[in-house]
Amino acid sequence: MPISTEEAAKRHGVSKRRIQALLKQERIPGATRFNGDWMLPDDFTILPPPVFPEHRGHPAQRIEIEKPKPPRRKAK
Repeated sequence: MPISTEEAAKRHGVSKRRIQALLKQERIPGATRFNGDWMLPDDFTILPPPVFPEHRGHPAQRIEIEKPKPPRRKAK
């Protein structure tokens, strides 16, 4: 039997807004909308976030590529 976002939030100990964010990220398979409200399977699981190779590591550890400097003007 499908459950609402409020019931899902209570069961998992998170806020209703967090469940809605997971639904927006398509991380709860089997969820459907019914009359504008989300309905989740009774035994739903939350998928882990996708991993993109270009986003691995801390932003401070990323290597920045230097942009070429514009040519200097000649002094007259």
